Amino acid sequence: MMNGYQHLGLDERRQIYQLAVTGRSVLQISAALQRCSAAALQRHRSTIYRDLKRNRHLDDEPMFRGYFPTAAQTMADRRRVRGGKIARKPELAAYIADRLSAASSPEQIAGYLRRHRGIREAVCHETIYLFVYGPDGRRQGLWRLPPVARRSRWRRYARKPRGLHIPLANTIGKRPSEIGNRRSFGHWEGA
Repeated sequence: MMNGYQHLGLDERRQIYQLAVTGRSVLQISAALQRCSAAALQRHRSTIYRDLKRNRHLDDEPMFRGYFPTAAQTMADRRRVRGGKIARKPELAAYIADRLSAASSPEQIAGYLRRHRGIREAVCHETIYLFVYGPDGRRQGLWRLPPVARRSRWRRYARKPRGLHIPLANTIGKRPSEIGNRRSFGHWEGA
């Protein structure tokens, strides 16, 4: 077995394709790849099954549907690109920067993109905030552009303060002594 996980390469995907075209099952493909001593491919059947499922090319034409090694390699490489959705699509980043400079909030931009999906890909306002306050947004100076400052948000599963919070200035020990005498109007409630 191999030490550590290695991504499937184009040569391995070509061998998987050649075995899959013959109509073999995933178990038979896995066994055939493990017997192949020339390439020393020892892959678990779940790796092969996952690759066949994730990298299947879907096309309107039935003749062009299926698992193709070069298309599978392209899809896998595209998934491994670092950065968020906005960083991977420069035209979307330029649109968001343009809208922010026109004094639109990230919530407004996300709502517009969601409503007009045909124009550009939709993103969540949190994704826009991550981009704006991330390294790419800071480099472009986008962090200054949102019309209101980003409110501080609790972590998703953080504990929230419970109970009644009384400031120290309003505790019984800090009250004036004239209240304890109950001589003036308004200090009789406790009697």
